[in-house]
Amino acid sequence: MKICFVNLASGYSGGENQTFLLARELKRVNIDLVAVTHPRSPLTSKLEQIGVEVVKTTNFFRGHNAPLLKDVSLLHVHDGRGVHWASVHNMLRGTPFIITRRIDNNISERFLTKLSYERASLLVGISRKICSVLKEYLPQKDVELIPSSPVSYELEEQAVNGIRAQYQGKFLVVQAATLLEHKGFDISISAARELENEDVQFLFLGDGPYKTQLTALAKGCSNVQFLGKRSDMGNWFNVADCLILPSRNEGLGSVLLEAMQAGTPVIGANVGGIPDVIKDRTTGLLIPPNSPRALADAILLEKNDEGLKKQMVENARLFVRSIAIEQTAPKYLAIYERVLGYN
Repeated sequence: MKICFVNLASGYSGGENQTFLLARELKRVNIDLVAVTHPRSPLTSKLEQIGVEVVKTTNFFRGHNAPLLKDVSLLHVHDGRGVHWASVHNMLRGTPFIITRRIDNNISERFLTKLSYERASLLVGISRKICSVLKEYLPQKDVELIPSSPVSYELEEQAVNGIRAQYQGKFLVVQAATLLEHKGFDISISAARELENEDVQFLFLGDGPYKTQLTALAKGCSNVQFLGKRSDMGNWFNVADCLILPSRNEGLGSVLLEAMQAGTPVIGANVGGIPDVIKDRTTGLLIPPNSPRALADAILLEKNDEGLKKQMVENARLFVRSIAIEQTAPKYLAIYERVLGYN
């Protein structure tokens, strides 16, 4: 069995992190693995570093004749652009493919998109919400639920101490995401204004197309800082008093899993796949969407109720242990074998 991962995203975010995490685990258990990726994506070099051979392409119609793909048994698609590449490869070579979908918005009804999804042997959603979207889109298709797994990050003690010294006496609220409208940074800024007198500091980690609007919105707000995209997330999870994700829609919210893994308390909006991760007052705090006041109140609860915070952190660590990559990778292996008729 030779598996080919397909991910044509040019950047590197949660989906690419999950692609890499699964690839590394499959390599660890000696699965024959290759990949088709975008040449400019950091995912390409990360896969090569762990010994995964890569076909690099930016176009749906290129790369299909690469010798590396000659004896591939199954394609596993990890992003939207990769769906079309896999569909073309299926038409040309007959290689079956499965799709893991990570976003909860409705799927396009355009002919080529629907045709590509119809050609897939099986669909995987990373949350109950995504699975329901897939079932509504193609009721006749097999749909499986396999959540994302938490990623661990290293931390540097000296850097952690430096951050703590810089924000001494502040309750640090971190939001780590691409600066997009649906991530709810504007909600966080409104909440920050309500908490300016509470020694609460908001730190936004990320870049993106919404940055100009957000920095204008935050003008004059003394407890908000934009720190850009960070590669040292382990340090920030360690110093954060809580991590927030007040999204308007969210496939799952892998950053929540990363924070939970690191022992950081979490607050998230009750949308998309977030309720799969946050059980209110059990693994974190779940708030109504589009409510700065609810977010501010939840942050104050985290700040003032140490007992509740400690219990939620312990429960969250137990939860992420149940969906560790060692638990989810065998589920994908079982799907590969089922699609290929091995069992």
